[in-house]
Order: sequence, then structure tokens, then C-alpha cells
Amino acid sequence: MVLGAAAAAAGWAILKRQRAEPASIEEPLGDPEDPEAWEAHLRAAVRAEDWRRAARFHQRLAGLSRGELQIAHLLDAARLFEDRLGDAEGAIACYEDVLRVNPQDTEALSGLAFLQG
Repeated sequence: MVLGAAAAAAGWAILKRQRAEPASIEEPLGDPEDPEAWEAHLRAAVRAEDWRRAARFHQRLAGLSRGELQIAHLLDAARLFEDRLGDAEGAIACYEDVLRVNPQDTEALSGLAFLQG
């Protein structure tokens, strides 16, 4: 599978962009690179129906993941931005990140086509 190098590059790009953003989401206690801590925050955000935080946590987890798991987190974030938050810009950014990892991803391609008209 061709996802290895592209996934790593996209993961680092996502993490760098997130680190440049103001700290608008809580950092987990302990290691900020620990996916399990971010998963716990994600579950809490979903239980609270705090969709913006949930989308951000999915993005953070995508930056810590590779391959299909990275794509799954980005697509989940895109769906939250699009369906729950009505944030086309956020969804487009996530779909574009997916395509950096896998340029043939059909869900990201169709999501972009829909949002960009």
C-alpha cells in the first residue's frame, strides 16, 4: 500500500498546524502524544454532544495516527464539521487532509465535490 510515506507526511502536517493553533481544547493529563488520552477526551465530548470539540479531538487523533486509522479520524471530523456544525471550511480542510494521505479516497472526493459545488 502506498499510504506509508504520504500518511506520515500528512500526519506531521496536521500536528504542526494544530500546534500552531491557540490551545482551544484541553490537553490530556500526562503525555500529549498519548492517543488513549485523546480517545478519552473524544468519548467525553461525544457524550456531551460537544461536536466542535469532538471534531478537534478526531483531528488531533488523526495527527497521531497513520494509514486507515488516520483517514477514519479525518473523515469522522469532516462529517462532524459538515453535518453537526454546518462548518464547510472545517469539513473541506479534513477532506483535503484525507486526500494528502490517499488521493483516491472516494468519500473525501465526493465530500469535496459536494461542498465546493
